[in-house]
Amino acid sequence: MEHRIIPCAEGDDKFIADKLNAITNSKIDFEDTIEDELVVFKVTDSAGNIIAGCNLLINCWRVADLDILWVEEKYRKQGIGSALIREAERTSREKGCRFMTLGTFDFQARPLYEKFGFSVCGTIKDCPTKGHTHYDMIKQLDDSSDEIVIADP
Repeated sequence: MEHRIIPCAEGDDKFIADKLNAITNSKIDFEDTIEDELVVFKVTDSAGNIIAGCNLLINCWRVADLDILWVEEKYRKQGIGSALIREAERTSREKGCRFMTLGTFDFQARPLYEKFGFSVCGTIKDCPTKGHTHYDMIKQLDDSSDEIVIADP
């Protein structure tokens, strides 16, 4: 039997995804699922300029991914990133998420995420370039003690 690997035509990606999803759905009994959702938060200064923000992707299996967290350099170390993480966690719990994931590089905010209870669950060395490391992190959202407090920057 001969097999060929060829580029997909339009619509083939959906066919392949539907086949994989059918297998997954036959093995896992979901309590209920939600639609994938993107939640975006921003922080502005008194003039209305965006000085920080984050993107939270909530998937249909109730896993929240903190996809982007950014704070303008001159506003860092003032609690804004912490407030965004707390709001992302609060929103994730409100939407029934059990886990929160994120990815960060060695030159980004790993210590901040660890302060909030995230732990490394995967490491890729020499990523994005030689000499750097990418960390996948996860937190179980069973502790609702982190309440959000937003102060003016």
